[in-house]
Amino acid sequence: MAVAAQAAYSPPKPQKIYGSNYVWRQMLDPPKAAMPPLLALRAFEAAARHESFVQGVVLTAEARLALPELSAAFAAMRLAAARLAGSRPADGAAAQAIRLAALPAIAQCWLAPRLARLKRDLPALEISLTAMEQPPDLARENFDAAIFYSGGDHPDLETRLIARDAVAPVCSPAVAAGLQAPADLARATLLHDSVWRDDWRSWLAAAGLPTIDPYRGPAYSLYSLVLQAALDGGGIAVGHYPLIAPSLATGRLVAPFLPWRPSARAIHLLLPRRHAPVIAEFAQWLARDAASDSPIPLTTVG
Repeated sequence: MAVAAQAAYSPPKPQKIYGSNYVWRQMLDPPKAAMPPLLALRAFEAAARHESFVQGVVLTAEARLALPELSAAFAAMRLAAARLAGSRPADGAAAQAIRLAALPAIAQCWLAPRLARLKRDLPALEISLTAMEQPPDLARENFDAAIFYSGGDHPDLETRLIARDAVAPVCSPAVAAGLQAPADLARATLLHDSVWRDDWRSWLAAAGLPTIDPYRGPAYSLYSLVLQAALDGGGIAVGHYPLIAPSLATGRLVAPFLPWRPSARAIHLLLPRRHAPVIAEFAQWLARDAASDSPIPLTTVG
């Protein structure tokens, strides 16, 4: 048995109405296509999406074509309702809240140290920050913007380059004192981020050290834990310059083997193509603040 969205719905029968006034009304305000009740559409969309029909019932070809559009429409309605609910401040003041998603490493190591300056410069702005490993779907999920490492290839979004990236081994000064040449990494403890597990392989290959096992050593689920292990003298990490620049500036971390090698990834701010003025204001502030960071000390590869 095949089922379509309108299976349980019968549109009203057309009425015969005559006269010139009716003709003009039809021309100026033509009748809209009859639509099933919203609850019926919602029940159909949920059942079709989960394929939870009784045995022998299948979707028609027309229903399969309609399903993605219905799912997108209900997702947009849920998102709009969530944003509307979040825009009602208790004191009646104008809401300036931003729901921001960010890679955990960026949230902890790059964005968190800036939040005090953000509050000082834009005191009316409130940031709700969620850390996640993959960028959210800004068209369907309840986020206003996202900050992630990427190559900038997001055709459906407005993408703003915030900070370029470069990598090099970093460690505590005490660990660096025991290293004389890059080949010494063969006997050192290599620290890994479990998501960026290929960092060491890429750096060692570029440094001409392909014989060193790039995957030995402990792995951590968060980059902040990798950096803490390096700060504590537990080994050597691949440093991503924007994330560790403050620790380099204070001398808590050092880069014993240069150069810093440019990465194909960079920190990008991802925005919907249509966004509120407060989002634009935040994006402008973020770009200005990032521009004040110390530049990557790139040197010529020997």
